[in-house]
Amino acid sequence: MSKVALTFLFTARWELYLGFLVSGVISAFGISNWIREGRWVGPYGFLVRFVLYFAAISALLAVALTFAHPNDSTWARICFMAMRFAWFFVDGVLLAALTRPGVIRGASAPDDGLMGMLLLPHTIWAAQLSLASQYLSAGSLKFLTRETLDFFQMSGYSAVFFFFIAAWEVLWGLGVLFRRTALLSLTALSIGMFGAIYTHYHNYFTRGVPGPLGNSVDAFRMLFLMAYVAFALKRQQHHQGDW
Repeated sequence: MSKVALTFLFTARWELYLGFLVSGVISAFGISNWIREGRWVGPYGFLVRFVLYFAAISALLAVALTFAHPNDSTWARICFMAMRFAWFFVDGVLLAALTRPGVIRGASAPDDGLMGMLLLPHTIWAAQLSLASQYLSAGSLKFLTRETLDFFQMSGYSAVFFFFIAAWEVLWGLGVLFRRTALLSLTALSIGMFGAIYTHYHNYFTRGVPGPLGNSVDAFRMLFLMAYVAFALKRQQHHQGDW
């Protein structure tokens, strides 16, 4: 692949816009009658869990490839792009569940069909593992490559804060995996995402850095996914009554 093609591939952020398109298609597919009525929900649930595990593997593989080949990040970045597509697919599934008739107004029971599949313990665990892998990868790569250190310093943050955020992502990412700390970890990571959004818009208004919305897409997406996991865990906690 030529250098020009690689530059376009990794700087145009076209994968984000294509991801939105994929999300829309999956949403339309998910809210079709045969999913809403409970048919094919089992295979659809298997596909969702497969995609979540795929995203987790892609994130961890990106770290391993970066560690093994620190001077060539091409394959690691391809892994991250694959992970983004996987997350956009899951976004579409969540949107499909939320747009079911009666869900938003509370008139529909959440225990059947698509919503019921998303609230199954093994689906929730797959989402927890995928989220944890994402943050473990993001934090670890900050330590390994320091490639966003310049951005932090340009934004007015110190190198100490950069490494603090890296440690924050790793430690709270691990916390997502454990029953007692999952909700607290999701809250802590959400604070980090709101901070990232604030930084992008602050840079736009004070330094003229373009594209604050495009730069914040990943943060908004992670907040959406963390809200789903937090809701599912709280509901699980309520039903089990022993957390």
